[in-house]
Amino acid sequence: MTNRTPEASAPATACTTERQHMFIAVPLPDALKRMLGLRLSELRGKLDFRKWTNEADLHVTLQFLGVAAADRLPELKSALAAVAARQQPFGLSIVGAGTYGLPERPRVLWAGIGGELDRLRELQREIVEATAPLGFAAEDRPYSPHLTLARRYAGEEAFALPELLVRSLGAGIFTSDGAAERQEDGAERARSACDARERDAGPLREASRRSADFASLRWQVGGIVLYRTCLHRVPMYDTEARFDFG
Repeated sequence: MTNRTPEASAPATACTTERQHMFIAVPLPDALKRMLGLRLSELRGKLDFRKWTNEADLHVTLQFLGVAAADRLPELKSALAAVAARQQPFGLSIVGAGTYGLPERPRVLWAGIGGELDRLRELQREIVEATAPLGFAAEDRPYSPHLTLARRYAGEEAFALPELLVRSLGAGIFTSDGAAERQEDGAERARSACDARERDAGPLREASRRSADFASLRWQVGGIVLYRTCLHRVPMYDTEARFDFG
């Protein structure tokens, strides 16, 4: 297997084009990004994907906007500020993993999102409604929140979700088409196999470790971010504006 190393981060340079690709997303706390970055580093040695997401770029997309001209930004920011002012903080978590594309050769590896999903979907709906009058069309497909971890599997053998990924990202394995069908029995068997040695060390230590591990994958959402894409740069997303909840 080819062991692909992460792309080195380049010095941050401003995106200078007048027409920029933008999107709206829920940001992750820096501490959670660093933790996920460590777990992704473990996976890079086991899974041969052509591109891995830089930890600084991890986010939960709410809406892709496409190209946004600079003179449209003031009204876009005003609309997003109004949406954010109506929100209250809510909790999300990272749980499970899955793929998009052919199961044996997926185009995307992703981590699932749990927690207060009704609140997340309502926020996404309000954002889409607020940006539609400004000419930003909603996607045709249903909203499916996730974290993109890697793209374009290039391994010689057929892809299979490793036990390491199941243990790292909590309970739940998702079908390859991204449907929210959780196979919790299979996930539990995989985690049990991974954790056999740790269980032998004593149930109290195992319970403490598992509780701390899953708690570290939760966070409070207190705002949204308007990002711009800087192609051919790592990390490739810049914050255009942040909008805190009211």
